Amino acid sequence: MGEVETDASGNLIIIRSHIITYGNAADERITEAIRDEIETMWNEPQGIIYLKKNPFTVNFRITAEYKKQIDEEEIYRNIDARNNYFRIEEFARGKYFIR
Repeated sequence: MGEVETDASGNLIIIRSHIITYGNAADERITEAIRDEIETMWNEPQGIIYLKKNPFTVNFRITAEYKKQIDEEEIYRNIDARNNYFRIEEFARGKYFIR
């Protein structure tokens, strides 16, 4: 999910998303790696869309945070369209499960 902003003066569409990681295999390092990879991969195509025949460059701006202690209620009650929750758990000798 994300939030879209139009910058008509710069012919730019900005999509903002926020990654929140939690779980026994999550940490700040993996959270930053996920954020960086998503932002890089989504911006790499340098997408352009047309609004009323005017070209707009699409730019993804991804932020992230690791929450060691997170309340399930926070996830279920979330109403912020930017938030994306990733539970990261170690489940078998060095293998990880991301949900």
